Amino acid sequence: MDITGYDNVIFTTADPRAVVVQFFAQLQTRWPKYQFDIESTTKQPTSGEFISVEDLPKDRAEFYVVRDAAMNQHSDEHAYAPMSDGEGPFLLAYDRLQNVNFQLHGVTEPARPPGEIGAPDPYQASLCAPEIRRFTLVTPGDVSQHPFSQWLHQLLCDLARTGNRADTAIAPI
Repeated sequence: MDITGYDNVIFTTADPRAVVVQFFAQLQTRWPKYQFDIESTTKQPTSGEFISVEDLPKDRAEFYVVRDAAMNQHSDEHAYAPMSDGEGPFLLAYDRLQNVNFQLHGVTEPARPPGEIGAPDPYQASLCAPEIRRFTLVTPGDVSQHPFSQWLHQLLCDLARTGNRADTAIAPI
């Protein structure tokens, strides 16, 4: 079987558990009976449901997600390749990085408001933090070209920016 899937990495300071709970709540509107396997540092791989942030591992977890039994069978034969409807299995993982020091090159800023002097040319910068969270989203297609993968990526980015709320819970399936 060929290795398929596109890795996308997103860094955030948001609580990854809150982001994951909100992510799955949104996914449930599209895939009402989704299924997942979870692997973490504190548990053996399991399948099941979780309800709240407290049910999730704090430091690290991986979720392999499929829409239904047919997609699960498809993934056994084709890994992350999309199905004929364009949707496919994906992996969502998070972990914690400590004592972070990233060197950034070619940083650009959003457009400045009208009337302001133009934005600076791309520049170098450093991101230094005691702790940061990393999400890895393995999608069935390239997020720049594949609509379902783009939807997953945009959802995760939106929630990572605003996902510090821990009050969202997933309704049982």
